Amino acid sequence: MAMGGFLSTETEWSSFVQRWNDTLLYSHGLTHSHAVDLVHKKKEFKGWTNARHDEFVLGVRELMNAHLNAGFVANLRRDDYQKHYGTYRNRGSHPRISCTACSSELACRLRWLSSRIS
Repeated sequence: MAMGGFLSTETEWSSFVQRWNDTLLYSHGLTHSHAVDLVHKKKEFKGWTNARHDEFVLGVRELMNAHLNAGFVANLRRDDYQKHYGTYRNRGSHPRISCTACSSELACRLRWLSSRIS
């Protein structure tokens, strides 16, 4: 299981969201975007040509590069989770919760680190 995200300043996030909604999604006739549907050309991406798909992906990349300062990913292998914590059914927890906690902790540490560098 993997979970990730991006960090940026509040101003850059606001710019990213505005350009995402008002420019990128609007220009492609979308109200939202879900990565798994984009990759498999399903739902709102059904029938898209490779050229349209590539244009959208390049637009996403351009926005990310312009407005998002750092990306992070937390990966938790099921066998590692079971080795250290047992099965989640026995603990009343789920690996997704651990992965979310790890992502949140990583985001906080990256934010703290960036405040020391700036």
